[in-house]
Amino acid sequence: MATLDECEAYARFKKADIPFCMGVVFRLKSIGITHEQILCSAILSQTKSTFDELFERFGRDIAVMVTSITKDETHGKQF
Repeated sequence: MATLDECEAYARFKKADIPFCMGVVFRLKSIGITHEQILCSAILSQTKSTFDELFERFGRDIAVMVTSITKDETHGKQF
């Protein structure tokens, strides 16, 4: 299972907005959410990674959670 440190390191590598990501994690923890996969998903949601990239590195559960809460920008604008 991925740790918060691993997810943060990956997010840094992908040039995500780390202060924003950690702010989301802080807010989730402040309302009692401590599940590691949920917190990791919050960080990874800002990486613009594909399902396959996330699946390969962090496993199915995190890949599903992240892609479920992020906007798919692979198909361009939809009208």
